[in-house]
Amino acid sequence: MRVTGIVAEYNPFHNGHLYHLELGRTLTDADYTVAIMSGNFVQRGEPALVDKWLRAKMALEQGVDLVLELPVGYALAPAEDFAYGAIATLDACGVVTDLVFGSECGDLSSLQVTAQRALNENEQERATIRRYLDEGLSHPQARAMAYGDDAGPLASPNDILGVEYLKALTRLKSPIRPHTILRTKGYHDPALHGAIASATAIRHGIDTGDDAWRTAMPKAAAARIASAWQRGDSPMRTQVLSTLALGALRRCSPEELARIGEVTEGLENRIARSAAQADTLAEFYALCKTRRYPLSRLRRIAMKAMLGIHGVSHLSPPAYIRVLGLRTDAAPLLKRLQENARLPIITQPGRQLGTLPYPAQVRLRQDFRASDLYVLGLTSLPKRKGGRDYTQPLVILK
Repeated sequence: MRVTGIVAEYNPFHNGHLYHLELGRTLTDADYTVAIMSGNFVQRGEPALVDKWLRAKMALEQGVDLVLELPVGYALAPAEDFAYGAIATLDACGVVTDLVFGSECGDLSSLQVTAQRALNENEQERATIRRYLDEGLSHPQARAMAYGDDAGPLASPNDILGVEYLKALTRLKSPIRPHTILRTKGYHDPALHGAIASATAIRHGIDTGDDAWRTAMPKAAAARIASAWQRGDSPMRTQVLSTLALGALRRCSPEELARIGEVTEGLENRIARSAAQADTLAEFYALCKTRRYPLSRLRRIAMKAMLGIHGVSHLSPPAYIRVLGLRTDAAPLLKRLQENARLPIITQPGRQLGTLPYPAQVRLRQDFRASDLYVLGLTSLPKRKGGRDYTQPLVILK
């Protein structure tokens, strides 16, 4: 059985994702495809456009066979831990044979060379990276400067993630075979025209009322997004979550802030000062942002403060495999997963919570809390009730 793994956010599922899915299946001659997907909060430090169950349904409708949830502690982590959590979970399934990911360079060999170099940095390179960090560069920028002309693909978001996926596979001694697909649109490309556009452009188009976003998504997925938007099932039009996040930053002492992942080297004091001075979360970001502390990092910190997440420790192994949904014709895949997985498989989280070891319970409760706070941002008041993780059944596509 050939099973292809994909790491995704599907925020939202667009034609580029469909291309990735179909080409990946062809490249690997896969019998099934498993996507591990961020839940209600995504790596750029924002709530997802629509909730994880609807995004899982869109993925299943477009041909993904099994959707797993990437726990929020990984989903709101920097690239290295985000990638490690996703790859370690796919590896622990015991059924995934291949990994397919997009990259700006489209060159697996170059990515592998860069990954190996990053895994084998010498002390001089590490010292140079620290010096560039002290000068205000982000870690990817500092690493690229330290490596010089031999830096390889370290400048673009998906190349950086690709390197981290390959590092994770090496660290885990995983038998999963990697493949990469050339991205045709940049991750942050704002252009919204034609059948292929970035998720950033699509979200902006939805928010501003530019109907061109519909042409960049499969028709069924676009219809589901439009319906959710009309029902008030999206948090993108309200400032409730932003106010909650700013309140959480103000509530935390500098010592508490320092326990949040990515708050290092005295950043807690800058955060505390900026949160006290800011009228809005956007103003907090403007006050706190520097070259060293980019907006995506500050957004993740704010969301983790709101959710009460002190982060997974660096390269922390996953504690469970949570299934969000599957296609009925993928039943043999689920059976194989149940036979081969090296971690507990969660299909009924409310019932299974008490059966898990305590560290796994802590992680799963973080996902529950993420769902309960996410819905407070919905414009539809009846949809703001908590506890959905206890009652929502698996998304089954017949």
